[in-house]
Amino acid sequence: MSYTLPTVSLKDIASELDVSISLVSKVLNDRLGNTRVSEELAEKIKKVAKERNYRKNSSALSLRSGFHNSISVMIHRHGERGSPLVDYMVRGIFEKSNEYDQKLMLGFFEQKSEFLEVCESAHRGLVDGLIIGGVPHRELCEVILELQKDGLPMVTIIEEALHPDLPNVGINVTATGELPTKHLIEQGCKTIAHVAVMDKRTAGYKKAMTEAGLPVEDKWIYNCGERSFGYESGVKAAKHWIDAGQIPEGVVAQSDTLAAGLMNTFTAAGIKTPDDLLVIGVDDSPFCAYALPSLSSVNQLNYPRGKLAVEMLMQIREGKSVEQKVFEPTLKIRASTGGSNDPDLSDDIPA
Repeated sequence: MSYTLPTVSLKDIASELDVSISLVSKVLNDRLGNTRVSEELAEKIKKVAKERNYRKNSSALSLRSGFHNSISVMIHRHGERGSPLVDYMVRGIFEKSNEYDQKLMLGFFEQKSEFLEVCESAHRGLVDGLIIGGVPHRELCEVILELQKDGLPMVTIIEEALHPDLPNVGINVTATGELPTKHLIEQGCKTIAHVAVMDKRTAGYKKAMTEAGLPVEDKWIYNCGERSFGYESGVKAAKHWIDAGQIPEGVVAQSDTLAAGLMNTFTAAGIKTPDDLLVIGVDDSPFCAYALPSLSSVNQLNYPRGKLAVEMLMQIREGKSVEQKVFEPTLKIRASTGGSNDPDLSDDIPA
């Protein structure tokens, strides 16, 4: 059995307030023109519309504006299973799209051919804009720019912009390595190891160490290989230092799953966190709060980045110019680096 929420019309609102349908329409669509209405009555109309869950007729709006009020969202998933990167991003896109009464066409891709299939829909004029997120595909840059030249509004949500002319909501990649390293230094660590995957994050680690006057030594950098963010790579990193008889005071891992593999392997060897060494990851995954000890991590603000991408797309659709945006990551301090071990059950995605 299905259930459909009752809809309220302009006529219903007009009848309830004993005003004309025309006036209600003009107030709710911000098209008063020369029509005079008191601020009190206008607010009352908006209040009743909100309380009665009034939704604008998207078909009528589409005919009037020439827009389909549909956005295509294509994402290449990144991060290991359990990572909130995509979920938080999609949630931000969804919530902001709802504010603009936009329908979403959500798809996931890994290969260029899969992406090109969506481009066919875009060319047929079925959507008003396209958001691309997740793993960057630099080989698609030319295709994306062609779509943009054809008049399709485009915004990407990737670490760094594919092209200066392509609007992107990015993250300071170097800071995702620098910020957690600085945190461990502030906690008093002198020998800090780094589980490396991405060069720019590693550069951030080295920058923080150098600025603090601490040596950057190859023996404390374990390279996992490209996109090797998984648990097993963390296990291998820990065994590398255990076998060498070299235990650092702190470790920065470039993902939470790396940090979990590393922390559990050290613990199994009798080297406990945070008593014997401090550990911090990247992604602020949901499981971080429930690890033992709970895991400190870097949040890359995928939720607000998703929201901003929709905002930018709407501005482009209206003919306005937008600029590239780069967010600064934030820290979530938990027990693995000296914070509280009590899981924070609140929904604290940065807004």
